[in-house]
Order: sequence, then C-alpha cells, then structure tokens
Amino acid sequence: MKKKATTLLNLFTIISLLLLSGCSFDQSIEKDPSPVSQQTIELATSHAKFESYENIEELENTADVIVKVKFTGDREIQNFEQNGVIIDSAAKSIVKVNKVYKGNVQKNSTILVYEPGFLENDTYQNVEGYKNMNEKGNYILFLRENPDNTFVSLGVYQGKYDLNITKPVKKVKPSMTQEEFESLDFVGEEPDHFNKLKEEVLQKYND
Repeated sequence: MKKKATTLLNLFTIISLLLLSGCSFDQSIEKDPSPVSQQTIELATSHAKFESYENIEELENTADVIVKVKFTGDREIQNFEQNGVIIDSAAKSIVKVNKVYKGNVQKNSTILVYEPGFLENDTYQNVEGYKNMNEKGNYILFLRENPDNTFVSLGVYQGKYDLNITKPVKKVKPSMTQEEFESLDFVGEEPDHFNKLKEEVLQKYND
C-alpha cells in the first residue's frame, strides 16, 4: 500500500534522478558522534511519499540486496543541488558486509549506503524517523541498488534494523540526550509499524 505524505519524491528517486542527470554535489565531512555525551539532540523530521511494507516477506521480495553489516565510521553528508539550489541532503555511509542473504555483493566487502538522516549542529535531520547507523550496531539491511552500485534503505526506515537493540520502540521525545538518542533504532511517528517489522527481523535474522 502507498503511504500519503507531503513530499512527492522519495529519497531513492531523488538520488537516482540526480545521479543520472549529472547534477552537482557539495560534500562535507560528518564524524560519527563518539563517545556518547550528555548533549541535547533535537529531532527535525521530514515526511515523504514511500512504499509501506506489511511484513518482512514483502521486504525480502522487493530488496535487491539483504545483508548483515557493521558501520565503519566513515560518513559524509552529501547535498544534492539543482540549478545551484540545494534540494536534498543525505548521509553517505560506508558499511562492512559480514553476511549476505540476497544479492550480488561479497562478504567482507564494503558498500556505500545513502542514509536519510544526519546530525547537524545538535539537530538530527531525518526523513520519517530513520535513525542512522553507528559503530556499536549490528545491522540487517534491506537495500535497493542505485545505478552507480550505491544503495538505499527500502521504505526509508523499513530497511534497517539494529539487532543489538531488542526492546520495542516507544513514542520518542522531540529532544533527548545523546545517550538516549544512541539507544534508539527508530525516531519516527509510527513505532507500532516499525516494531512489528523489527520483531519479524529479530526472529528470522538474529543468528
């Protein structure tokens, strides 16, 4: 089913169109926030039109790649420009592949994953509650492949799960300490849907 929201293009479509059209990119380095401190993180959540998946079987059937990964700590923020105007931004994160369940990627290789979430001046900019990866996590990713062999999470938040976090997500506060922020796997407005999918992922992939 389709989820109605304000933005007319999802992150994958924007990235794919920009990559194919040769639009210019402006990059800045974002260091993974470590060690955890008591600074306050504010949430700034944007909405988008995206595919909603009822269960992990739908995710598995749609994904080009399903992998278990660790975030390497290498991340850049990439701004997407059109006619000199920034129209979107995303984090470019490098992950190491520890296990392959589906797709044409190799174990122990590294791949680049676009993430619709990044910290900027103590504000976590994100789309639909996507929580970016950190070096402590052990992640299952359901990915769609871009034409340039980079990847993006299916259904925004629905394609990434930290196996180390097993507690269901509750409704999040608009601001929190960094320690609270790092303990979460999702920061959006639909925790019930995320929790349902996460439970299925934990039952099948937490080996």
